[in-house]
Amino acid sequence: MIVSESRFWQMIRLVTFLHNRVWFRKPKSMASLNLKVDISDACHVTDNSDDIVPCAPNKRARTETYAVSSESGHLSKKALKKQKKTEAKQLKAEKKERKCKYNDEKFNETSYYTRHGLRKVYPYPFKFSTHCKGRWVGHNLIDVMAKEFRSYTAERYEMQIRDGLIEINNKAAPPNYVLKNNDLISHLIHRHEVSVTMKPIDIVHLSEDLLVIDKPSSIPVHPCGRYRHNTIVFILGQEYCLKELRTVHRLDRLTSGILIFARNWKTANKLMKELVSRDVQKEYVCRVPGEFPNDVININQPIDCVSQKIGVFWVHPNGKQASTTFERLSFNGKSSVVRCLPRTGRTHQIRIHLQYLGYPIINDPIYNSDVWGPSKGRNAVYDKSKEELVHDMLSAHNREAFASESLQLKNEDSIAFSALSHISTSEVKQDIDALTTGSKVENSESAKQDAEVKAASLGAKLLLEKYINVAKSEEIADVLRKAATRLPLSFDSTRMTADERCDECKRSYRDPTEHEMVMYLHALKYRGKDWEYSTKMPSWAHADWRDVDLDLHS
Repeated sequence: MIVSESRFWQMIRLVTFLHNRVWFRKPKSMASLNLKVDISDACHVTDNSDDIVPCAPNKRARTETYAVSSESGHLSKKALKKQKKTEAKQLKAEKKERKCKYNDEKFNETSYYTRHGLRKVYPYPFKFSTHCKGRWVGHNLIDVMAKEFRSYTAERYEMQIRDGLIEINNKAAPPNYVLKNNDLISHLIHRHEVSVTMKPIDIVHLSEDLLVIDKPSSIPVHPCGRYRHNTIVFILGQEYCLKELRTVHRLDRLTSGILIFARNWKTANKLMKELVSRDVQKEYVCRVPGEFPNDVININQPIDCVSQKIGVFWVHPNGKQASTTFERLSFNGKSSVVRCLPRTGRTHQIRIHLQYLGYPIINDPIYNSDVWGPSKGRNAVYDKSKEELVHDMLSAHNREAFASESLQLKNEDSIAFSALSHISTSEVKQDIDALTTGSKVENSESAKQDAEVKAASLGAKLLLEKYINVAKSEEIADVLRKAATRLPLSFDSTRMTADERCDECKRSYRDPTEHEMVMYLHALKYRGKDWEYSTKMPSWAHADWRDVDLDLHS
């Protein structure tokens, strides 16, 4: 039989029509396919079979195909794509869950001790790791290390690269190695942390979903810079056994007050959405020099980043819009207590807007500094360029200002001895004796140190007992009681380690003073759609409070 060309194509179109209209329509269930059809080279379906083998279905056929082979486990392209997307979401969620967890292995990297009334950490080996950022691609390793990280000089970084302490993708690399996308940069160091206050953490609220604390000043929220174990997250994990916490918001290191953690990812998402949509009302208090205006003041000034490297911001037209309301609460003749209501959540927003008004926080080390010029940034007058400001800020806050002397060491034993014997000292308060033994403390350094440890431990225990007595639930009281048994112990020289390649082991640094560890800014209250948490006013926010240091310098 001879078929004309036109007739042939009509038959092809008919087969295609049947192919799309019948055989590839999405069935309600695969059991409904109880057919027996044999169309040559177009489609084949047999009795009680879940197998469908199409031949080049058109677009409509592809969109309606949900064919599955239950015996072989094969999926259609669309079903496979959907499955991969679901699996990717699950992996992303699991990654977020893992990211916020600090396990016991990390908690046990080192331990705490107390000295000179401060919480300290024994030095320990630690490897920093980060993937190559976009702006680093194409640049030499040594140039990136010297420019992006300011812990050491370029010469010191080059020496560490040659010694194998800095690696690329877990392999040694030369200083002139050109960084590529997704390169993993790691840096092995002997880590020394900065001392923080021994004041214990008070728990405001504790449930299966939430943890709310009254954060002490001087302690960062999470690991950053020179802080890891001396952070809120690690202290809560090690001493309070409150682990797997998810940070909902942050407070500056020197800021005290309400800090909220979620104890599961669902709660974290809920609270973060409220914060992003600005459904959370935040109230802070601060103390500023002079007599703050008695009127309610609304400030709407954009805030821009001066330098991500040093984390400093200023009021600038190119910045992000920020709004804060201020209201004076009291004036003691020298300084004022001010209520601060931030409407947006920019970094350092309250501090910068107070600087703009000409009333920077009394002891703000960054925004109440002469580095900003004679006007200290009032009305956004800075009298210097961004580059000059960054340079002057780095010079003013260089860690070398806390260093005493450089130690010339010859071997590991002398390093360990020097690391132990050159720890910074500070004056011992006269009332330590009254808090401990009730008799006059001996003049020997060891006796002073023992008295300091006893005083610090006693002070922390007394505060914890006070927190326990006013705890809002038995669960909170139980957590605080356990924390009281895990307070840092006195210094143990056998736990002190040293590394001949570590510059920190060869230097001694003075401890921060009590005044340097406090800034008069406190998160007083956070209120959401169906929740509210608050703390008591800090002592420096009382109307009749006077700052002795301020009186001495006035």
